[in-house]
Amino acid sequence: MDNPARHGTRAAHDRIAGYALVLTVVGLGLLVTWHGATNVARGTGLVGVVLLATAAARLVLPDRYLGMLASRGKAVDAATYGLLGGGILALALVLP
Repeated sequence: MDNPARHGTRAAHDRIAGYALVLTVVGLGLLVTWHGATNVARGTGLVGVVLLATAAARLVLPDRYLGMLASRGKAVDAATYGLLGGGILALALVLP
C-alpha cells in the first residue's frame, strides 16, 4: 500500500524542481557573465533564454509542476517571464 506521507514529499519535490532548475541555470548564466568581458553576451543570453523557456513552460505545464514559478495567473506569469527574458535576450544581442 502507498504511504500518504510519501505523496506529500513527492509533491513538494515536484514543486521545488522547476524553480531550482531555473535558479540554477540563471546562476550559471551569471557565473559565465562574471568570468570576463568576452563572456558577457553568452551569460546574458543564457539568462534570457532560460526566462523565455520558463514563460513557455508556464503556458504549457500544469500548476502542480511549476511550484513557485506559478505565482499569479497563467497569462500574467507568462507575460512577465516573456518580457523579462525577451528584454535580457535583446540586451545580449546588442552587447559586443
